[in-house]
Amino acid sequence: MAGPLSRLFLNKGREEEAIIEAPAFSITKVLAVAAPLVTTLVGVIADKVDWFKLDMRASHFTALAIGVLGLIAVAGSADVLARAIASRGKSTGSVISFATPLGAVRVTEAEDVPVAAVAVSAEQPPRFLCLHPDGALVWETEQDLRFTTAKVAS
Repeated sequence: MAGPLSRLFLNKGREEEAIIEAPAFSITKVLAVAAPLVTTLVGVIADKVDWFKLDMRASHFTALAIGVLGLIAVAGSADVLARAIASRGKSTGSVISFATPLGAVRVTEAEDVPVAAVAVSAEQPPRFLCLHPDGALVWETEQDLRFTTAKVAS
């Protein structure tokens, strides 16, 4: 069993909730933790050690902080894009849309919500793309829906 740091940095432990299904090393999380620490240490050491002969001002620290934020943004975007591409290969990616939306009810503990199923995924188990009354499109599992014979307005 992996420890909490391993689960954090390797994206393990909550795979069923993951949007991007690739159990890859998360460089985004590592950079978010390590980059500010390393940058702070380098800045302080460069300022305190006379060997570098640097005159560090507030503007230099600001430039370092902006550079670190830029690095995190670029690396984070690349990391998410790479994991999305990796998980794309696992999924069939097929979606079948319905010519006429299917009437259904989203079953909840509080109150059932009428929805219109407009598409279904070809994965197992299938998920249905449902149009909610507020206009939101949400992927729902078959267990969360009860199909009806009621006509749905297109």
